[in-house]
Amino acid sequence: MTVKRALILYCVVFVLALPLTFPVHLIAGFISLPEGVASAAPKGSLWSVHLDWVQAGSLRVNNLRARPSIVGLFQGAPLKLSIAEPVALAAKVGDAEGGAIVRDLEAVTRLDAVRDMLNIPLLGVDASIILTIEEGRVAGSNCQALAGQLELSDFAGNIEGLPQLKAITGTLSCEAGRVVLTVNPDNSLRLSGTAVFSANGHYQVNMVAEPPSGPLFETFMDLLGQPRDGKRFQLNFRS
Repeated sequence: MTVKRALILYCVVFVLALPLTFPVHLIAGFISLPEGVASAAPKGSLWSVHLDWVQAGSLRVNNLRARPSIVGLFQGAPLKLSIAEPVALAAKVGDAEGGAIVRDLEAVTRLDAVRDMLNIPLLGVDASIILTIEEGRVAGSNCQALAGQLELSDFAGNIEGLPQLKAITGTLSCEAGRVVLTVNPDNSLRLSGTAVFSANGHYQVNMVAEPPSGPLFETFMDLLGQPRDGKRFQLNFRS
């Protein structure tokens, strides 16, 4: 090999390896975070970035990692993100028509771990939460497309009969720029209906539950009062 060819090969290898080895902290000072967002100092290389924590308002996530995704590149979502706490989450993300696209999102957590973040009252109930999104598209604050599922299972708490409950599942979709959760009625509580969520944090819940007689039925009565027809409870909330 001639010296000229060796130098060319060296330059090519150097350019290809630069993203794998260049310390990301050397360019961190040139990156401005959005207002209201703070983070720990980035670690790793341009190929694999690690942040110990990221804070956006009252929301804080830990152990965020980002790296390119070759598979996601062909799906319009070339960046793979993962978070360890309070939700174990992995997803591919990218830009799409002035907004963002999310693919292959999988998130697993417990209700108790996100109760404060979601402002859910303490009712003595805990459950496993599994969220999967095949594809989601957002433009500004509007949901443009969404295909996913939400599952609550592995119930626990101080109410008799909770551990025996079947999983509650629902499908996720978009409607008029908002996220819509439609609950599958095939569950132990015979819970059905919809919950609609807006980007500004407002929500509207319109559901019906028909829990079996016993402690669960009595708990619903304590929270919601006597059902109108003696068996079905109306769950109508909004913020």
